[in-house]
Amino acid sequence: MYIGTHACLPLAIVSVIDIVRIQYRKDRLLNNIQYSLLALGGVLPDFLWPHFNMHQRLTSWTHTFWFLVIFFPVVYVLSKWLIKKNVLKFTIIFWMAALLHIFADAISGGVSFFYPFGKVMGSYVISHHSWITYDIILICLTVSLIFLRHVARKTRYQIN
Repeated sequence: MYIGTHACLPLAIVSVIDIVRIQYRKDRLLNNIQYSLLALGGVLPDFLWPHFNMHQRLTSWTHTFWFLVIFFPVVYVLSKWLIKKNVLKFTIIFWMAALLHIFADAISGGVSFFYPFGKVMGSYVISHHSWITYDIILICLTVSLIFLRHVARKTRYQIN
């Protein structure tokens, strides 16, 4: 999958959750800064270890279980230092964005989740020929959901 999918997938999911939460008069999951940073969580595995072919992805340490184990405490410590609010909630959601990245790569060719041990997990459920289409669709969907999230929030405060 391309960068648009990795950045937008966690944003789209959190936007849907937020829209529902706002309708039930609950607070959003993340504030605007945390929400903006969430896209980074989705693309970080590729930024930390860029790869340009399938072999490089399958040998990438950032697409493994070991990365996810190390990633959580690192994000937690950085969040305590930089974010300072809702640290655990943000860490979990940010970590899940990286997990979504790995899952998306698993269904679009596979990943070596326990590299260098084990074998490739996943397959081409989504062909590489349609990656750009998925990127475009997910970017458009995410922009729409962000707009709806904003409208729902504004409407909530006008009613109160």
